Amino acid sequence: MLPDKAFDGYENTSENWILSITSLLGAFNGTTRTYLDGMHPEDGRTLKPICLLQIGICGLIDCLLGNSGPFASGDWILPDLTIQGTIRLNSNIHTFSDTYYFSYITKRTRKIMGMTGILGIHPLLFIRVLQMSQWRQPPNVMPPYKGYCDEDWWDNDGALNTISITHPRFPVEHPSHLSYKIQTAYLCYLASGITRLWKAITFFSL
Repeated sequence: MLPDKAFDGYENTSENWILSITSLLGAFNGTTRTYLDGMHPEDGRTLKPICLLQIGICGLIDCLLGNSGPFASGDWILPDLTIQGTIRLNSNIHTFSDTYYFSYITKRTRKIMGMTGILGIHPLLFIRVLQMSQWRQPPNVMPPYKGYCDEDWWDNDGALNTISITHPRFPVEHPSHLSYKIQTAYLCYLASGITRLWKAITFFSL
């Protein structure tokens, strides 16, 4: 927004005003959790007629019909967290050579002999982790992007898919570099304009 001069009365804004951006568990590419919670995988914008998010006490009928409530306008968080929603948002995002980008990542599931391993995952997240690790795009629905593969989205931490936490990948992949956390000092070369990813905690820069 700064390089786009989006703030009235401030004509001299630029990307150089920002030295660095740090993200903690950023949903850069969306999460399949949204579809499990009720979003239509067909468009990533609308809710299924019956789902947990539609349940309420006051105005239930109007909410179910999409006439009222937070879901009527489409301007709320869940559509932006679908894969399709983040692709729409990422289409307007740029990285700049003079800005440092960092992201910290949590533990995630791992495949052990073909099975989803949940060691290190908090017990309260077990069900969510298993749900996300088995998500499959409905066969009669167009994939959200070219080259989509269910398996790419199975590793997760119970809320976000690992593929989404690293760096913006869709519709255009941003540059990134994987680095490792060092206890006493950060000894890796830090280059601006690159997403730098740290492991456990992991950190990355766009």
